[in-house]
Amino acid sequence: MAAEHSLSAGSLDRITLLGLLITGAAVLGAPLWLMLLAPLFFGVPHVFGDIWVLFLRPSAPRDLIFWLGPGLLALVGLRVATALGHSAGSFWEQFAGIAVLLGGALYGRSPARGVGVALLALPALIWPSQAALWLGHAHNVVAVGFLLWLVPLRQSLPVASVFVLGMGAILSGGLDGQVPWDSAAGLGLPGLAKSLAPGLPEPWSSRLVLSFAFGQAIHYLCWVGLLPASTNFFERSSWPTTAWLLRLSLLGTVGLCAAAATDPLAVRSGYLSLVLFHGWMELGALAAGTVRR
Repeated sequence: MAAEHSLSAGSLDRITLLGLLITGAAVLGAPLWLMLLAPLFFGVPHVFGDIWVLFLRPSAPRDLIFWLGPGLLALVGLRVATALGHSAGSFWEQFAGIAVLLGGALYGRSPARGVGVALLALPALIWPSQAALWLGHAHNVVAVGFLLWLVPLRQSLPVASVFVLGMGAILSGGLDGQVPWDSAAGLGLPGLAKSLAPGLPEPWSSRLVLSFAFGQAIHYLCWVGLLPASTNFFERSSWPTTAWLLRLSLLGTVGLCAAAATDPLAVRSGYLSLVLFHGWMELGALAAGTVRR
């Protein structure tokens, strides 16, 4: 797909540099506060950024949502049922996720390749809990993939390079003992390690938590800033859709932050649970583009 460009190169350069500086400072200075606050302030806008880039930008495939829609609706319904205390189990969530992935692959008009993609995803049904865990980690990488795909290399390559170098530094132990792990309003390293790196001993558990914090920050930078800004989000012809997305993003963010004023951990957890669908949505769109190409 040809790269799209909306803002001037200089503006995107400044957005990129500022975003990377803030991300680096937050990861090194307060990773737990970053993991607590980033979903509350950027979670809703980043989901709408997803929707804009994948389905609403001027050159987006208009019929892709119909191929991904059934699986996405099932995922949202399962998450809502879980929130209401009627969990159907992780197996059915992975099944719905595979349906999204299969829909994206079949959108490429190649049934054989679509079946191949579905077969590659079958381990998610055998080990659903592990699949959900690794989906959480891997979908941060997908954002960088879309950045390289849709954004000029002048802006995307620095972000991708920082992402690779940062992940390398974290996972190789280069930042061991260099970041503070002070609790953030009750959000602590032991609880995060239990959910993001279950069963792993130190120092690998803290490395994996820190890599997730860094990856999530880059993920938000891509979907909230660089990808929408580079795909005509601020063009005059996009204003009607842009205005609605901005209003909904602002309303959702204010509501989320207001709810978090009394119990930020519970609201953060609830938000992350309800937006589980968006990781599969990104993978489904990536499958559609890859197979069709």
